[in-house]
Amino acid sequence: MCMKELGQLNAKAGELPFAVWAVSASSGAETREMSSRFPDVPIRFMADEKLGMIRAFGVTHEGGGLGGEDIAYPTLVLVGENGSIRWSHRAVRNTDRMPVDDILAQTRSVLED
Repeated sequence: MCMKELGQLNAKAGELPFAVWAVSASSGAETREMSSRFPDVPIRFMADEKLGMIRAFGVTHEGGGLGGEDIAYPTLVLVGENGSIRWSHRAVRNTDRMPVDDILAQTRSVLED
């Protein structure tokens, strides 16, 4: 997800059947600043400056940042209450984004199963 999608989720906060965790390769200070932009969405922001979680999920985009730094591919992971991964989506390119309405529809579909 990017800031645009987080903003769209913010606008649909009342419709969300899930909590959002946003993991960013940014510093802690940058991540705190990002979190202040979305007061209505139950988003928990996590700074992953050393890319530990990003690498563990296998979604590192080597050299994909503006300055050639490693970043994460846009990735969505739906984790069930028992900790199992119920659904995931990883973009093929760093610029690919799943529309928020599609995210909500997919999430509802998985949660209804």
